[in-house]
This record gives sequence, C-alpha cells and structure tokens, in this order.
Amino acid sequence: MSNEPADNPQLDLLEATSEIPQANNLETFIALIHQLQDGPHTFEAIAESLGVEPRTARYYADFARWLELVRPSDVGAITLTPDGRRFALSIAARPRIFSNALFARPLVHTVHRLKQQELADQPEPAATREACRRAITAHSNLSAATVNRRASALSAMLGYAYRRQDFDWNTGKPRPHQNTPLTFEGQSFLTAFSARKFSSRTAIWIALPAQLLLFLRQEPLALKDWKRASYDIPHTPHARWFGSIPLNRATLNAAARKAPDLASLIVTCNPYVAMLMAMLTSCDRVGRPYFTLTDDMYGVRLWRRGQELGPLLDVLNTLARSLELHPTTQVPHCPHTPGARQLAAHELLEVLQRARLAHHGDTALMARTGLIDEWRTSTDDNPSLAERLGELRDAILHVVS
Repeated sequence: MSNEPADNPQLDLLEATSEIPQANNLETFIALIHQLQDGPHTFEAIAESLGVEPRTARYYADFARWLELVRPSDVGAITLTPDGRRFALSIAARPRIFSNALFARPLVHTVHRLKQQELADQPEPAATREACRRAITAHSNLSAATVNRRASALSAMLGYAYRRQDFDWNTGKPRPHQNTPLTFEGQSFLTAFSARKFSSRTAIWIALPAQLLLFLRQEPLALKDWKRASYDIPHTPHARWFGSIPLNRATLNAAARKAPDLASLIVTCNPYVAMLMAMLTSCDRVGRPYFTLTDDMYGVRLWRRGQELGPLLDVLNTLARSLELHPTTQVPHCPHTPGARQLAAHELLEVLQRARLAHHGDTALMARTGLIDEWRTSTDDNPSLAERLGELRDAILHVVS
C-alpha cells in the first residue's frame, strides 16, 4: 500500500466541520483546565473567570473536548475526563499528554502526511501551516478566509507540541531565553535531502564556505549576509544553495558557549560536514567503523575498510555527485564577502574539532563517542537528527558498496 498522501485525505468525518479547532493559545487553554479542576463549569462561568467572551471560552472548551480532556456534564457545563484530570494534576506530564492527544487526532495524522510534501519546498513553520490549510480544505465547506484562520489556530497548537520544551506548562507562557540554535531561517540541508523522496523538484547545490569556520572561531561576520541556512539561486529556477550556518542571536550564543546543540547545528546545515559525519559514524554489527580519516604527511585522506578512497574533498565531491547533489565553489547571495571562499581539507578538520564532532587519535580523526545516542532524541514529531543522518548514511553506503 502506498505511503503517499491521498489526493482527498480523510479527516475524522464523525466530527462536524465547525469543530475543526479554533483555539490558538496555550496559556488560555491551561487556564481553562485549571478552572475545571474545581468541578464542572458553564461556558459563561469559564468566560468570566478567564476574562474572555463566551464564544472564546467555547472555542477552548471545544478544543479540550477534541483532545478528549473534557466532556459535557450537566446541560451547558463541561468537566474533566480522566485524562484531563491527569493533565491538571501533573505539570511534568502535561507536555506529553497534550502532544499525544493532539498527534492522535485523525486530522493531525493527515496534516503530518501532507507536511512531508510541504517540507520538500518550504521550511517550518510555513510547511505546517500549509499542511493544516490543505487538510482542513479537503473535508470542509468553509470559506477560504475561515480555513486560513482555522489552519493558523491548529498550526499554533502544533507548534506548542513540537517545541514543548520551550514553554512553562504550569502557565503556558514561553520560557525565557529558550530560542535554540536549531531555530533559524531557511531550510536545513538534512531536511532538504530527506524531502527528496517526496519528489521535490528543487536541485540541491552544496558548498563549504569559510563562513563555517569563521563562525566557529567567533570572527566577525555580517548577519545580513548569513542569516539563512539556504538560499534560492538567482536566475536558476528550482535550485537551492546550502552550506552556511544561519546567524542569529541563538546560534551566535551557542558558538560562544560551545553549547551541546552546536554540533547538531553544524551537521544539520552544512552538507560536507553531514556527509563526513554520516561516514565516520557508520559501523558494522560489532562496532567497527566502515570509514576512517587520516591526516599525515600525505595529506587529509579518507579510507574505507583499509582501502584508500582518496583526498578528502575529492572524495566528498565525487560522492555528492553520485547522490545527485551539485558541488559548487560559489556563494551566490554574497560572492565577495570574506566568508565566501571555500575551505581546504585541513580547515574542514578544524571545523570538526571546534564543533566537538571528532577528535584526533595518532594519525586518524575519529567521531566523538556517543554522538549518535545524543542525536536519537527529537523534541518534536519530526525525525531525530540520528534518523535524518541515517538516511544520508544509507544513501552513501549504497553508492560506495
């Protein structure tokens, strides 16, 4: 049976289209649950307590009922379900209960299937919102304007589930200073590579700009030149360039603090680092590495099972072409900036060491122990970094075998 989304995806047709979620604020939703801890309440009592219109109170009550956290009680009143009481009583369990309930809805299943297609051509959060719009449109007679409002509401609630670590689940407020290094403009290389299986027509151009090393050395870089992880290529339709590390307050702070997410950021965004780390973390069933990297009087060279493959950058460029990627020495959006020159092989090794991705043995460079285990956890419903890197690793092993 095909895994491709149907042209006419199925929603939960037992639900009226008017019940497609309209709530969009976690703080108000949690306040509603707190109110119901005291017992059943009418919409009017809820509205008065929350300081909102009765219609707004109904939106949030309907959303909680949709998640099966509340149910009707007496006429005009609602009360918590057993899951709702568990949500109310355990602050630590709230993000898990909320996310599981939301992801279990048939409508959200459809959104996630459609979202895989959207990620091929646009980054988050636009991909989620467009997937919500398409899913709601498929099985409702709502006007375009209403669909857009409902899609905005649902994508907002999905955002809380995807980034649940960024919020205080006692109040619903954002936690201070929780913008992570992996929040940035543009599409990451690993996301673009993974999305190709959904028939994206976008060609992937890859580069190894000096900006990567300058970023890790904390040398001055113009934020306006490097604010994105990817750039559309002028005058070249359906082509996107990857290689830079997106600069914003969070990524710069991660570099300054040598934060744990720094390694993930580098692997996620730069294609050459991603390919190399996919190879260096490849092992057989007894844990022996398939690939090794040496740095000695003969230069920086890559090996497979004791057989020399060649100079590092030559091997990576050849491998990229075999993977239908397009190596380039150009940085199309800022060709004349200091960060635009391409790195040499020994500079790529410096990148790996500064990002704590690898360390030197005698003459060999080895992946840091435990990296894949660190990357197995995902903070949202999307594949973990280990899973996305695994897709690239599988493609590489297929090519070189």
